[in-house]
Amino acid sequence: DTRQWIPLDDDRIALAVGDVSNHGVPAAIFMALTYSLLRVEALRGSSPGDVLRAINRQLLSMNDSGMFVTILYGMLNRITREFQFTRAGHDLPLILNARREPVQLTLGPGQLLGLFSNPPIDEQCITLPANSLLVRKACAEVPHGGGLKIESGGPQYKRLVRWIGSGAPATIVDDQPIVSIEVEPSQLVMQAKETRQLKVTAINAK
Repeated sequence: DTRQWIPLDDDRIALAVGDVSNHGVPAAIFMALTYSLLRVEALRGSSPGDVLRAINRQLLSMNDSGMFVTILYGMLNRITREFQFTRAGHDLPLILNARREPVQLTLGPGQLLGLFSNPPIDEQCITLPANSLLVRKACAEVPHGGGLKIESGGPQYKRLVRWIGSGAPATIVDDQPIVSIEVEPSQLVMQAKETRQLKVTAINAK
């Protein structure tokens, strides 16, 4: 078996799950060969369907043992949450929404790789359900006291989603450093137990 993820660029990552017929050393070598082909084709930037078709052509030319592989391969855009995936004899992916309920997918024809010159390939594209409360609350998709903070799909939204998709790192390599912080009002006299709202703005380097 193989389970792989391959970074393609800042926004996209390739995911793959595969299985090979038979067992033992020959099967392990055949799967290692398949993974190498998968990585090369994925980094070309081709669509998931074209990636699997290219792998199948290569396997046919070097498969004297009659083995085959099943693969689920897809590309996930971490910003738009668009998931393009292709099945070749493998099960459908299990995708859960924010309520942990499975998203219904259509089972199309998808045949294994390595035996036939033009096998049917199941190609689909879905938008994964959003489930980050940090994003949904900021966009006012979930009621909260702060109200609307960022516009869905805008530059700040994309930046926030990219940061979450990167694992929410403490620092961002390409981020501009903060040179100062502004607080409004700059001066304030308050009575005991009085509450006031402050506005804090971080100023980036120009």
